[in-house]
Amino acid sequence: RGCDYVEQPLHFDADDQLPELFARRALPIFIDESCCFATDVSRLAAVVDGVNLKLMKCGGITEALRIVAVARAHGLLTMIGCMGESSVAIGAGASIGALFDHIDLDSHLNLLPDPARGLTLAAGVVRVSEHDPGHGVTLTC
Repeated sequence: RGCDYVEQPLHFDADDQLPELFARRALPIFIDESCCFATDVSRLAAVVDGVNLKLMKCGGITEALRIVAVARAHGLLTMIGCMGESSVAIGAGASIGALFDHIDLDSHLNLLPDPARGLTLAAGVVRVSEHDPGHGVTLTC
């Protein structure tokens, strides 16, 4: 399978080089480390194709919703990703996953033992429990 986009092709403090890179791009460019707040999206919207946000980087669901709204207003693609997070954080991201074009929420699979229950992996799909309250993930410790 080919590559769909390039994520954060420059160091986060090299945003001034994005216009030249954007003009010559062969694949869509998504910002990641350059985007912590909705204001970052507005500042860079003209020189990127999309935004990859992480709840732990932007401060949570409230700012994530602002980022998605601003990205959509600028016609950008969106992705929700993760860092090294437990299923508690992954469940929070999954609760708003339907708002995004791309979803990459799987870091809890690297954590043994995971301090929570409620997420399962089957046939390449991460599923959230329909039986637990809130976002479907419950602490076990």
